[in-house]
Amino acid sequence: MFGVVIIKKKKILCLGTSLILICSNLGTLLTYAEGFEDSSSDTSISSDVEVSTDTSTEFVDTEPQTEPQTEPEPNPEPEPEPEPDPEPEPDVQVEETTVEETTVEETTTTQEIQEAAFMYTLSNNEVVLVSCKTPALEVIDIPELIDGYPVTTISEDVFTECYNAVQINIPYSIKTISEGAFKMCTNLQYIGVATENTHYKSSNGVLYSFDGASIIAYPSDKPDDTYTIAETVMYIGTACFNNCINLESVVLPSELSVIGYSAFNGCINLKELTVNNNVQLSQTMFENCPLEKIYGYENSNAEAFANMYEIEFESIGVLETTEPTTETTIEETTVTETVTTVETTPVESQSVVYYAPERENMDSTEKIVIVIIIVAMVSLVVAIASKSHKNNDEDEDEEDDDDDEDIEDLDEDDDDFPDDD
Repeated sequence: MFGVVIIKKKKILCLGTSLILICSNLGTLLTYAEGFEDSSSDTSISSDVEVSTDTSTEFVDTEPQTEPQTEPEPNPEPEPEPEPDPEPEPDVQVEETTVEETTVEETTTTQEIQEAAFMYTLSNNEVVLVSCKTPALEVIDIPELIDGYPVTTISEDVFTECYNAVQINIPYSIKTISEGAFKMCTNLQYIGVATENTHYKSSNGVLYSFDGASIIAYPSDKPDDTYTIAETVMYIGTACFNNCINLESVVLPSELSVIGYSAFNGCINLKELTVNNNVQLSQTMFENCPLEKIYGYENSNAEAFANMYEIEFESIGVLETTEPTTETTIEETTVTETVTTVETTPVESQSVVYYAPERENMDSTEKIVIVIIIVAMVSLVVAIASKSHKNNDEDEDEEDDDDDEDIEDLDEDDDDFPDDD
């Protein structure tokens, strides 16, 4: 019986010791719970602590007090301070700066491409373009300078392989463009010229000389089907309208005097031609052109050309004579005077026919010049005559002297022979 009581007392003692250890470490547990529990939970924990304290007190009175082993309290880890948010960079300024840099880069790249797009030679420190090395470009801006030298001349074969070129811009520095320079640009629609250029100009994309007297090149792929050449044009350049497949009708100006070789070659849809003067036409100008009708003047070269190649001809009027009015008036006057003179005296009629028209209002200077010329001619004739007469006299004197010598010789011979008596 006593043993059982002792065993029970030992169990109670163990339980009490455990409670005391729990109570002694309760403060540490509460420290960890402060940051995670709300105020209500703090209140409930404090009440539990009081009850536990009372209980521990009762056990202390009954059992000998034992010092609990305290564990070192762990230092709470410091919470990391929140990093401050970085200040936002101004987006607008960054975008503007980027755009400006991109624009500069593109401009520089384009300029370098245009300068490197051509092969050239130098003549008197001026650039002569020979060929284009970038035929894939659609817009070709001919540079004003290449390697510091001014670009002044475009040779004939520069754009031979530029089939993709839609627009070609000519700078102010260009002075010479060879005929037929654009004839192989089959997709060309516009030729531009700088306003400062004093040798060439552009009229609605068509290249003219600056004075308008010559038309140099018409873009091959220009969409217009009818074109009237400016009235100031007197010359159409070689291969000017080469391969202009959209043209169906062309009107030539009245001042036109010369059409270059193969001017309309390859205009496969050109059917009508209007000729406003007596300009000479030939088959080499209109190779591969299916002309169906020509408008022109009667008895003109245009009518003769149409008849030769069996092309329909429609008259726009009678060609006026180009003989000067003064010559016609002189001829009529001469005929009238001749008829009148024949009725009176034939001799006078002959003199009238050979008379030259009298000059009116001859000034004194002209008279003096004529008199001087006449006097000089007379003097020259007299001098020549006198010289020839003098030479004749000398010849006669020499002949007389020879005759005298012959006579003397004969006399001497006679004296040498003795008389028969």
